Amino acid sequence: MPRRLLVDAAPLRQSPAFRRYWIGSGLSAVGTQMTLFAVTYQVFTLTNSSLAVGGIGLCAAVPAIAFGMLAGSIGDAADRRKIVLCSSLGLAAVSALFAVQVALYRLIESLGLLNLWTFKQRNALDLDEAEIPQQIDLLFIDTFHLYSQTLAELRKFVKHLRTGSWIVLHHAVSFPGVSKALLEMIQSFALELRFYPFIHQSGLSVARIRTNG
Repeated sequence: MPRRLLVDAAPLRQSPAFRRYWIGSGLSAVGTQMTLFAVTYQVFTLTNSSLAVGGIGLCAAVPAIAFGMLAGSIGDAADRRKIVLCSSLGLAAVSALFAVQVALYRLIESLGLLNLWTFKQRNALDLDEAEIPQQIDLLFIDTFHLYSQTLAELRKFVKHLRTGSWIVLHHAVSFPGVSKALLEMIQSFALELRFYPFIHQSGLSVARIRTNG
């Protein structure tokens, strides 16, 4: 093979500064790809959505397209060594934050705190009884704001409320069906009701379980 077709490695042998830059750039590229894979894997694990994974590429592409020309002008006018140094430090900081995130997750997992919070993204009425905690301290309802839906949710969850627990319903003023459903529940359970009609919050109803009813 003709030598002119091969990569000229003379700068790597002759320039220690270029050699350090080349090695550092290579390590940085490997780290960037590892971080990209880790983020992609984490997003897919949390969401199980290919659309969310594709959103990662969109979030990276939009700034590159929007600020590409501006970044080129800054690169021509400013000290490129400082730009590379600052950007490399920024990438290192992001990678360090990912490491901290994993360490915190492992710590929370080792302390047995993961089971304290459970998030379900679906209609509350579709939850099975086995998925609902047996003792609920705070029930916050802010769903369809319909009388039938609110009443059904209250009936479904109120039996899991412990003595002294709270029920909070949003939009109690702008959607009368919400307040109507709660008042109907008052007739069946011994609840101490307090209304906080904050106009900017469309009304907030707060009730507290006084006895086991």
